[in-house]
Amino acid sequence: MHRCLCFCRHLLCLVFSLLVIPFCLLLQLEDFREVVSQMLGLDIASLALPDYEIITRLEGLIHLHQHHCFPCVCLKGAARAPEEHL
Repeated sequence: MHRCLCFCRHLLCLVFSLLVIPFCLLLQLEDFREVVSQMLGLDIASLALPDYEIITRLEGLIHLHQHHCFPCVCLKGAARAPEEHL
């Protein structure tokens, strides 16, 4: 009987952990999104698609950084006339 109670306690503890941990991770993810959006000058409350808008802004910053540090052969400037590239 004692072993059964001990096993049940451990099982309840595991079930509780499995329920609590994802919730804590979700809260951490929301906090992370909020901090990153603030750093990018976005208002998380007003974003229609927070992940998409945050990722789009980060991609733009990374692309600008790559242009600053490395020669880029991206297609963003391909629409300009050849003399504008000089």
